[in-house]
Amino acid sequence: ILFALVPLALIMGILRYRLWDLDLFVSRALLSVGLAAFIGLVYVAVVVVLGQGLGPGGSTGLKIVATAIVAVAFEPVRERFARFANRMVYGDRANPYEIMAETSDRLAGAISVDEILPSIAEATVKGVGGVAGQVTAFLPGGGRTTVEWPEAGIVTSYPFVVPVTYQGEAVGQIGVATVHGERLRPEAKTLLAALAGQAGLAVNNARLTIELEARLQEISGQAAELRASRQRIVTARQVQRQRVVQIIHDRVEVRLDRAADMLDELEPLLGSDVERSRECVDALVNECGDALGALRDLARGIFPAILADRGLAAALDAYVLQADMANVDVHLDGVDATDRCDAHTEMIVYFCVIQALANVDAYAPGSSVVVRVRAERSRLSFSVADDGPGTDPQRLEAGGDVRDMRDRVEAVGGELDATTVLGQGTVISGSVPATRSG
Repeated sequence: ILFALVPLALIMGILRYRLWDLDLFVSRALLSVGLAAFIGLVYVAVVVVLGQGLGPGGSTGLKIVATAIVAVAFEPVRERFARFANRMVYGDRANPYEIMAETSDRLAGAISVDEILPSIAEATVKGVGGVAGQVTAFLPGGGRTTVEWPEAGIVTSYPFVVPVTYQGEAVGQIGVATVHGERLRPEAKTLLAALAGQAGLAVNNARLTIELEARLQEISGQAAELRASRQRIVTARQVQRQRVVQIIHDRVEVRLDRAADMLDELEPLLGSDVERSRECVDALVNECGDALGALRDLARGIFPAILADRGLAAALDAYVLQADMANVDVHLDGVDATDRCDAHTEMIVYFCVIQALANVDAYAPGSSVVVRVRAERSRLSFSVADDGPGTDPQRLEAGGDVRDMRDRVEAVGGELDATTVLGQGTVISGSVPATRSG
């Protein structure tokens, strides 16, 4: 009995404390012993027991029957004995080879990023006998995404972490937490490293896909903003057309109608009432002059002739002079009437500057304003800075004027920035691509 108990105790110690890393050897030995016992039992039951009942003449047939039974039942029995041996050796977890094979199958069958990282975490936890796992993918843009299994978040730290690399680049890491912080056995550490190596390609694909999805969302947002911006531009142009029509009606058409009435009134007075005729002519000249002035003002608001003829510098000086804004100081760098930018770029900068000046006149009257326009090789930049009271930044950004300027600038690939500080003033600056004519 003593000689029988010693080997049994040795085997139990090996299984309990994983001595000498003989898990695989013991598992295969148990499987072999079980299969040998199964084959032996089949032959004993069929050949010996049934053979005694049938007599010596049927032994050959019984051997064939026993062989057939063993052949048919061998694979199902082998799988059962393999599961039993693995449970005896590894407990509830499978052996490392099964884990690696199962992980490969899972990663091959995963069709979405939402499945890849959780599958790696689950396989790692079950493989090393942990309680929770965490897989982190390092995104190309510098961020990271992390998945835990199970999702309940039963632990807050993962003491065992191994890096995940792909073609020499760190693409992520795998972390495992054990029961009560127990140390991992050597074979578990080896398995963890093997899983990390196997997961390199999958984690790399996952992080690239996540980064691509983020970029697609960003591009979709930019496209939506561009569509909204263009819609606002169309709406603003429609409103501007309606305003032009209203101005023509109120300030030009009415005066021209009056002039026509005066002409009708003047015709019978010619030759009969000189004094009255002179008064009618004077009134007619005044009405026509007012109508002409209104048309000129309207033309300057749409596209001033001086901007087309003499360029941005002359147009800004003329606007400041006509608006009687003595507190405005204009600085021009590289803006030359002989080496001008394209007309569309000059128009955008001109209207942004005068819109910013109009806002200063409306919300910060009397403050000092510095206007700077700089023409570079391929860009035309501008800034309008005042030392007024400033305003709330969100209110400034929400304003229709700033939004209209930004739409104008961004529609041609430019940039606009609006900053304000309470008590320190406001700065509107931007730049647009430009083509020099010189």
